[in-house]
Amino acid sequence: MITHAFASTTQRRIGKSLLVLALCLALLAAWRWHVESDFIRRASVTRGEVVEVGKKQMTAKVIFADKNGRVHTLPPPVQTSLRKYRPGERVWVLFRPEDPTTAKLSEPSQLWNSTHLYLYFSAVSAILGLLVWTGILVAGPLKQRRISVGL
Repeated sequence: MITHAFASTTQRRIGKSLLVLALCLALLAAWRWHVESDFIRRASVTRGEVVEVGKKQMTAKVIFADKNGRVHTLPPPVQTSLRKYRPGERVWVLFRPEDPTTAKLSEPSQLWNSTHLYLYFSAVSAILGLLVWTGILVAGPLKQRRISVGL
């Protein structure tokens, strides 16, 4: 049984496509970094209180007061896989005074998740793209055709 693999020009096209995807994801990560940095730079900091937690204590409903004393609720559920919350726990909250609905917990996992996600996918795409483009890793069809060889 003999199967067809992709031609070398097709391999290079797949590799280039993965490299373009990696570039797009890296640009998206840079844009998210800019957006989050701008949010942090302009945000006010206050203390909030966890009022209820989820089943595994990794989601929390948090209330906080702005500088005018108005009470706001963080958009539920606030979730992080890095720590567990307890009712009554005091947490730092970042929010823009002109729009408290954009509030976030002052934790790296809350602020930088999307930036890191785009960077990781960009790195994986770049590595795979380079390996396929240089021919080290061979990309082929998921379901290859069989060719009868008249034996």
